Amino acid sequence: MVLHGQSLSLTFTSYAGQVVMGILCCEKALPDPDRIFDYMEDELQALKKIYFDPARKKKVEPIRKAKKKVLKRTKKKLKKVASRV
Repeated sequence: MVLHGQSLSLTFTSYAGQVVMGILCCEKALPDPDRIFDYMEDELQALKKIYFDPARKKKVEPIRKAKKKVLKRTKKKLKKVASRV
């Protein structure tokens, strides 16, 4: 549902291995919502190429693991700073 003052609403639902997306928009603000789907399709293809390309030598690290590494490094730096004070 697009509420007063909103011009675009995107919804994503996943079930049984599939993702469904819906767009609701204000006709005045976005007269051609199909363009958004076209742009999203282009970007999804680019992401597929990055993540699932068999010729890719380096594996892309999942975001969770990357975040854990950053948190670990940050905690170490904070401990060093705290020990100096």
